[in-house]
Amino acid sequence: MSFALKSLSDLLRQERMLYGVVVAVHGEMVHVATPRGGVHARAMDHLQAGDRVKIEGGLATKAPVGERVYSV
Repeated sequence: MSFALKSLSDLLRQERMLYGVVVAVHGEMVHVATPRGGVHARAMDHLQAGDRVKIEGGLATKAPVGERVYSV
C-alpha cells in the first residue's frame, strides 16, 4: 500500500520546469501546450494566446525569448 501512495505522491509533486505556448486563457487559468501534452496553470503575468511561457510549481510566467537576429 505504501508503494502506491509513494508513486502517487511522486506524480503529484512534479518540480520540473516546463516550457510551452499558451493556447487559451480563462481568467487567471491558462491552457498551455507543452511537448508532454496539455497543461492547466495559473497565470502570474498578463498572458494571451501564442505567448511562450515557463511553468514552475503550477504557475505560468512569460518565458525569456531570443531578441537578437543573427544573419546566416
